[in-house]
Amino acid sequence: MSVDPKWVKLFGLIPGYDPRAQSRGYTFDATSARRAVDFFPTALCHCKGPMEGTPFELVPWQQSLVGCLFGWVHEGTGHRRYNECLLYIASKNGKSSLAAGILLYLLVALEKKGLELYSAASSREQGAFIYSHVVGFIKQNPALSSRLKIYGDKGGAVQKAVTYDECRSSYRVLTADANTADGSFPYCSMIDELHRHKTPDLADLLHRKASGHYDPLTMYVTTADYNRESICNTVLARAKAVRDNGGDESKPGFNPRFLPVIFESHKDDDIHDPATWRKSNPNLGTIIPEDWFRQEVKTACETPTTLNSFLRLNLNIVTDADEAMIPMDQWDRCIDEFTADDLLGQRCWGGIDLAKIWDLTALALVFPEHDGASISSCRVLWWFWVPELNARDREEKDRVPYATWARQGFIEMTPGNEIDYAFVRNRVNEIFRQYQLADCGVDRLFQGAQLAQELRDEDGWDMVPFGQGYLSMTAPVTHMLYLLKCGRFHHNGNPVARWMAGNVTAEISHTGHPQMTKKRSKEKIDGIVAAVMALGRAMNRSPEGSLEVSVLY
Repeated sequence: MSVDPKWVKLFGLIPGYDPRAQSRGYTFDATSARRAVDFFPTALCHCKGPMEGTPFELVPWQQSLVGCLFGWVHEGTGHRRYNECLLYIASKNGKSSLAAGILLYLLVALEKKGLELYSAASSREQGAFIYSHVVGFIKQNPALSSRLKIYGDKGGAVQKAVTYDECRSSYRVLTADANTADGSFPYCSMIDELHRHKTPDLADLLHRKASGHYDPLTMYVTTADYNRESICNTVLARAKAVRDNGGDESKPGFNPRFLPVIFESHKDDDIHDPATWRKSNPNLGTIIPEDWFRQEVKTACETPTTLNSFLRLNLNIVTDADEAMIPMDQWDRCIDEFTADDLLGQRCWGGIDLAKIWDLTALALVFPEHDGASISSCRVLWWFWVPELNARDREEKDRVPYATWARQGFIEMTPGNEIDYAFVRNRVNEIFRQYQLADCGVDRLFQGAQLAQELRDEDGWDMVPFGQGYLSMTAPVTHMLYLLKCGRFHHNGNPVARWMAGNVTAEISHTGHPQMTKKRSKEKIDGIVAAVMALGRAMNRSPEGSLEVSVLY
């Protein structure tokens, strides 16, 4: 089969995939490919960003994707070859605008009647992304505006949709949180941000319902997911098998009708090398400035809680969801030579993470130093308690050296196989009396509520409820990481606390701030939670008693 060398060159811009390898029974129609590619700059203008109002000129890799989708046809019927496509690309590379352009081309340029086109998202907010580009394209083109009707762009309960009444065709937005796909007969389904879909239900349903068409298209548009069982990773695995098949019908991945467009960097690549960036960001240097990307790399490397998200979203690397929050080299650099006796009588704030009856209880005291209204450094002490019999069982099962730590004085065993709250209460009272305790934070939904009430009501200590959600924990977690990074979160090398610090993993909130989680259920983080609560209580008051503003980074 002879193909124009210009198109052969463009085919090479789809990483690792040659559409000719599985092309038996299909031919490339350059006229159809060129017609689709030309639709973008002649009919569409950018509707967002610095290029707003300028013709939508496809860059070469986009020309290759669009050209393949619409240029490859069946030799006998002329129907389009590809009925599935994965566009797997890092964030900020214009995938939503490209998807919107493809939808509009299918809606108005094919001259087919009664087409149903959909974009499917995980949520109503996500569903607005592609739709907003579709609407923006239409409003900038008088010819499109005169032929197409827009619904839902004013907000409210009206479903977001565009209709082409002359051809009885429509484009509609579906979301996974609404049962709106029943009864559909999709000619094209654009599944947006596949990594955000919690279940495969909507994507699978739309793909199955398209089977009655001769040449339907299901297109998945996404960045990388976490390393887990998900529809995104399932589709990615299928796409990689097709990409790597090489045209051998006897091997997995032989699927001539699946177009895999996969831009990804790899875990072993040098994150500082621009060549790594280009693997997952083909628009680097055009709509993505290199200087901006270089700064993002620097920020991600300096901020452990954002590195994981950067690798996944900006380099398209599948990462584990449970990346470590606390760099252990920073933790170890904060080891300081001091003892509990060195801090006797000094002012401090506390945090207690009270255990379930069979688990571990932790107390942390934070001794802060202030620079104006902010805590510039602190020293931290820990005490731990665990039921003796339960600890010995867990040592054998989980290979956690509780007994060794107990012999070394880092953990106190309480009698029996359940936590002895009376024992812990007595010890906490002894400890509090040795220091100038301001107050002590306790999980407001804490286990052992009676113990905290006794410490407050009968023993006279100021026990303060402390929430464990983003609102309460974000500032102290962030400030702890800041002090660790600066080498000013001083501790005396307690091995139990170090073990727990290594177990802490980062979960990023919707605001981009870190929250603590743990990797696996057997790994404990109680001591770090207690220290964060203590730091949070210390941050709540400046030396003069006013509200402190946390240092964030």
